[in-house]
Amino acid sequence: VSTQSTGGTTDLYYLLQKQFLGPISDRWGRTVLLCNYSMRVAGQGQWWGEGHISPIGAFDAKTGHVLILDVWLYTDPCWVTLESLLAAVNTVDSDSGERRGFVRVSQY
Repeated sequence: VSTQSTGGTTDLYYLLQKQFLGPISDRWGRTVLLCNYSMRVAGQGQWWGEGHISPIGAFDAKTGHVLILDVWLYTDPCWVTLESLLAAVNTVDSDSGERRGFVRVSQY
C-alpha cells in the first residue's frame, strides 16, 4: 500500500479527474481518495469537532459536485460543491496546526 499526501492548495480538479473521469486506462484503478476537511465549512452542520476524514466517492464535472462518502454514524453521504470542499479542506487543524488536505491510498 502506498500513500500520497497533498495540501489544501493542490489542484483538486486534477485529482478528481484522475480518479473518476477519463478513459479507464487513465484512472487510478485500486485507489481511494480521502479528504481531511471541516464538516462545518462543507455545510454538514456543527459537530463536536471540526475535522473529519472521509473517502470521496464520485465527481460530477457537469455540476461541479463531489460526493463525500461520510463514514460517521451520525451523518450521511452528501454532495458538496467543488468550491465548498476546497474551502473545507483549506482550513487549519487545531491539534496539529497544519492545513488539511487529501490523501490518495493505492495498492500496487
